[in-house]
Amino acid sequence: MCTSSNQEQGDDWKATTIAMMEGLDLEEEDVNPRRSPAERKRLRNLQKRPGWYRRVSRWVGKGTKKRIRELWPRYGIEPPGWQVKMDIPALFAPDREVRTVVVDVGFGDGATLVTKALELQELAPEVGFMGCEWHSASVGGALTRMNETAVENVRMLRGDFLHHLRAGWFAPGALDEVCIFFPDPWPRPEDHERRVINAVSVGHLAGCVKPGGFLHVATDVRDYAAWVGKVMEGDGGNWEACAVPKESVLYRSPSQDGVEDGPHYHHGLEEVEAIYGLLEARPRWRPLTRYESRGIHELEHKIYDLCYRRKYIPGEESA
Repeated sequence: MCTSSNQEQGDDWKATTIAMMEGLDLEEEDVNPRRSPAERKRLRNLQKRPGWYRRVSRWVGKGTKKRIRELWPRYGIEPPGWQVKMDIPALFAPDREVRTVVVDVGFGDGATLVTKALELQELAPEVGFMGCEWHSASVGGALTRMNETAVENVRMLRGDFLHHLRAGWFAPGALDEVCIFFPDPWPRPEDHERRVINAVSVGHLAGCVKPGGFLHVATDVRDYAAWVGKVMEGDGGNWEACAVPKESVLYRSPSQDGVEDGPHYHHGLEEVEAIYGLLEARPRWRPLTRYESRGIHELEHKIYDLCYRRKYIPGEESA
């Protein structure tokens, strides 16, 4: 009976994921007579209660839809079943033999993702990048950028990253590094549970990131940076603050030789020490995004970069 229930949950989950990928309307009422009221409520909450992203009404043009249809078979990842682990190296075969996986959560227009991937494409051919994004317009723009640059070491997963974690698609130790740059801060207290960094998500991440791997976070909201520091410090059994992660594959670039950090945005030592895991300066390896550039030069925002290393736990082997 329990197996049947899990199977139905998996079928519902995959159907919802496919619907999200295909841009179907998830606001319609579920009237399937085979589902109980409780099952319909659970599925409706799954559809209407997204995790970290902000549902916005954004018109997607025919050109964008066409690019997604044409380029998705080349770069896209089809959702596996409920609690089915992805074979990530196989996603890049036969083009590349990937042994190190970096995930970029919420990559926007894909500029940072593609720029770093191109930089490491020949320098570190064993590194593969996975981008995760919800919005169709961003997915279409990133696919266009990937196609124009002929990048080979990037694959794309569409949908809510928190849902992907809960669906069990990432095997233990499958990921080497996770990047979360400028996520929605969800400033209202009643929305804090929707922040991508929370006590539940970092627990899931700890199971997916191999020991010695890294979590990189950047934000221009001090309250959000403090929130991240508090959450990560609270999960001290799995994560530790990392000042300059030279072991990170993202530091492997000619422009990074002999350089530890970039421009300093924090002039007071007290402010730096107040947030757990806050880097004293912006890492040079992270490409400057359009959003970040506007925040620095026009709005005079401070940028908060944070980094955490997955701890080695006795009895736990690195994948």
